[in-house]
Amino acid sequence: MSKILDLNIEETAQHKRAFAVYSSLDPELSPDERERAVAERLSVDVEDVRSWASFFNWEQKLAQDAQTIQKGLEARTRKDKLRDSVEALANRISGLLSDDKTFANIVIDDGKTLSQLAGAMDKLVHTICMLDGTAVDAVVIKSDKPLSDYSDEELAALVAEGRARAVSRRVEEGPDAA
Repeated sequence: MSKILDLNIEETAQHKRAFAVYSSLDPELSPDERERAVAERLSVDVEDVRSWASFFNWEQKLAQDAQTIQKGLEARTRKDKLRDSVEALANRISGLLSDDKTFANIVIDDGKTLSQLAGAMDKLVHTICMLDGTAVDAVVIKSDKPLSDYSDEELAALVAEGRARAVSRRVEEGPDAA
């Protein structure tokens, strides 16, 4: 009569605990040194740890974890660069709007154009907040009169005020509040 080996071993809590110890050890250690350290810490036979490491592909899991972490760091860096660019653009537009000389020869006297400008600034601020992880629904321009009744300087001041409120709310809540 022949024996049939069941190779569908499920990963138990002990296996997971052993991998947690294995993955927390100094990455400069060789797999053999880590396996011995796990066996010693968990008071199990080193041959058992070696078979678990082989069967559950611990080295491959570590490589995948490292790759996932690296991708996250790269995405964070791209996000930070994009946020910096959007913030610079918003600051530049806000600065141009508040500078009397910039629009000396340009007259925006229709409400639709002013409203579009305010909407564009609102979208930039919203984008900055999204990139920071603290999205806001809108930058609120607090006013009782239509936007078309404001001068360029007044509109710039209202946009800057709304933006400042969004930024202060972001600072109060902290970067991890989202």
